Amino acid sequence: MIPMSNAYRLACFERESQVLSQFAGQRDIIELVAPQGEIVEELTASGIKIPISLKYYAVELAACDVRKKIDSNTWNTQNKLLCFRAMCRAVQRLHTNGIAHRDLKPGNFLVMLDGSVKMSDLGTARDVAGAPSLLPSYASPPGDIRYTPPEMIALLHDEMPEIALRADFFSLGAILFELITGAVLGPIVFSRQYLNDLLTHMGAVPTGRRKHTFDQLVPSIANTNKLPHLRNYGSNTEASVLEQLDELYRSLSMLDYRSRLRDFNRIFWKIESCLLVLRNEEKYNRSRLAKGTK
Repeated sequence: MIPMSNAYRLACFERESQVLSQFAGQRDIIELVAPQGEIVEELTASGIKIPISLKYYAVELAACDVRKKIDSNTWNTQNKLLCFRAMCRAVQRLHTNGIAHRDLKPGNFLVMLDGSVKMSDLGTARDVAGAPSLLPSYASPPGDIRYTPPEMIALLHDEMPEIALRADFFSLGAILFELITGAVLGPIVFSRQYLNDLLTHMGAVPTGRRKHTFDQLVPSIANTNKLPHLRNYGSNTEASVLEQLDELYRSLSMLDYRSRLRDFNRIFWKIESCLLVLRNEEKYNRSRLAKGTK
């Protein structure tokens, strides 16, 4: 019998290929180039032949992931915003089809050989209206806890799978914070002990009562754990757009899920307005430089 942890990983592996098949040929999501298959190898031990099944699928080749780009600090603000825009488009594609990613983070977005950015690692993705949960209940939230909002730590997704759609917006805000500052948002806002205490407390609340209980707690959570401002983390982002980006990231990552920005049209408008400012600022600076050389 396969241990639950291994069974869950296998189910995630199989789910990813299914989701990628659903989005084949669509922009901003990694392309599945070979569907799921299986190779059976025989292992001989003490004269006994044991068949070993190896399941696989193949996706297109990438140059690196966004995490490495952040670490290298080689992108300017325009590059970062173009990257973030592609991330938001990918999430919008999922959400339009009722699918939450549930593990958004820089390492799960790939930088392709042509420089474009694509979403990957959809093993924890879930059709929040249709597909059954891979586990009867969760003892911890899916995905990387550093990019996980309070409502997922509180296991509300066991009671309301669709709440994971709101959680994806929080993760996008955390990614934007990291793109601009290089710092990971989660550990800045929440201590490990705080998260453990919240998980333990909410895990003891029966399913069916969690939303009611959490909704009473979340104002205190938001007041106690403040979101930092971009300007306080050594960002070298142009002053002309820093406040706009600060407002965007904070709107996306509001700790109270009920107030979180979830309108993609507004998100894209804010990104485009920042890009417009930066492009015109660049032209203005070039013009000043040219005049100064005459």
